[in-house]
Formats: sequence, structure tokens, C-alpha cells
Amino acid sequence: MGCLVRDITESRLIEAQVRESEARWRALYEHAGVGIAQLNLDGRFLRVNPHLCELRGYSSEAILQRTFQDLTHPDDLEANLVYLDELITGKRHSFSMQKRYRRSNGTWVWGDLTVSLVQSGSSDQDYLIAVIQNIDDRKRAEQVLQDQEALLRSVIETAPDVIFMKDRDGHYRFVNSAFAQTLNKPPDDIIGKTDAELFPPEVADRCMAGDRDVFSGAVQREFEELCPLTPHLAFFM
Repeated sequence: MGCLVRDITESRLIEAQVRESEARWRALYEHAGVGIAQLNLDGRFLRVNPHLCELRGYSSEAILQRTFQDLTHPDDLEANLVYLDELITGKRHSFSMQKRYRRSNGTWVWGDLTVSLVQSGSSDQDYLIAVIQNIDDRKRAEQVLQDQEALLRSVIETAPDVIFMKDRDGHYRFVNSAFAQTLNKPPDDIIGKTDAELFPPEVADRCMAGDRDVFSGAVQREFEELCPLTPHLAFFM
């Protein structure tokens, strides 16, 4: 009678390491602070983590019945599909974009999306890994800032008072319509120039002296000049 003895210590060690690695990945996947999804190449969801469900406002079962196309804002879909085609055809290794996602209540939420292609050796088993970070608060803040800037620019442009901005070298970086009309020049003929290029020497010298006082530390300086190009007084702050 004979017997065969085989040392399986190394095999069991490898299996234990694989199980430990899978457990770590599962914990990372389930508790990550970003949305993570696995999708097939047609865009159907295969697996989603809890954070993604929270971001979308859907249960995992509801998301798994949909494609990313179903949940993407129509204005963002075309760019998303172009990037995906380039990824699948090997023109890029991954892609990132900002896009809007439909929530279950019909509202839209902004996300920062990064997608990578995982190749398994057989094209019919390749899949996509998507990571989505919620940037809705940031996008809303950016929109508020843009609206405020647009309002401020509108007020400045329509103000009857002369308003301008210079850099430390004395070059005009912005002038409003009232300033341009005072000089009887289009704004493009003023931007980038200095007082010495726009006014007679005695006027330019006084303007530049006032600028030096302001840049030297004065919070505000108000003075009055008679503009040589128009018969009325212009006030500079």
C-alpha cells in the first residue's frame, strides 16, 4: 500500500492572501466616500456601492436596472459617449469629465467622473470602473459667483461715473463705457495703455502721481481733474 503526501501549505497561504485582498477591496468599495460603479461596455450598471446610491437617490436594485445613459443629463450625454468610444477603442486609457446625474426625485446633481477600462483578456468580459465625486455644492457656488460677477459688470458698464482699473505699472486693465466715452475712444484703444499714452504730459503726470500715492499705502485717494478731451470734469478714485 502506498500513499501520496503533498505539501499544500503554500497553496493555502495564497488562498488566504486572496481572501484577505478581496475583503479589503470589499471594505474599500462599500465604505468609500465616493461613488464607485462597475458597468459593462454598453453602459449598464453591474455593481454599485452605497455612496453612489446616496448620490443618485436610487436603491442599488433600481440603478442596476438602468444604464448610465438613462441617468445622464441630455446636455452632457454626447461628450460622455465620445469619451467612452475613445476609451473602448484604445485612444485613451481613462477619461474624466464633470457631468450632471438624474436623481430619483427628478433633480440633477453635479459629479466629477473618472472612468477606466478593465481588460480581462476576453473582450466580451471587459468592463468599466467609474468613480464619481459629488461636486454639486462647488458647482452651485461657482454659478452664484458667476451671477454676481455678471451683475457687477453690468452695474459698472451702465454706471454714469468713470470707472477703471490699472495695474502697478500704470497700464489700464479695465475701463467702463463712461470712461471710454470721456476719452472718445473705444475701450480696446485704452486697455494696455498708460496715462502718458492717453493724456497730455501735465495731466498724465498728475494722474501717475496720484497712482503712486495709492500704491504706496493710501487706502483711498480722491482727486479731480479737468479732462482735456471733454468740457466737463472727470472724477478719478
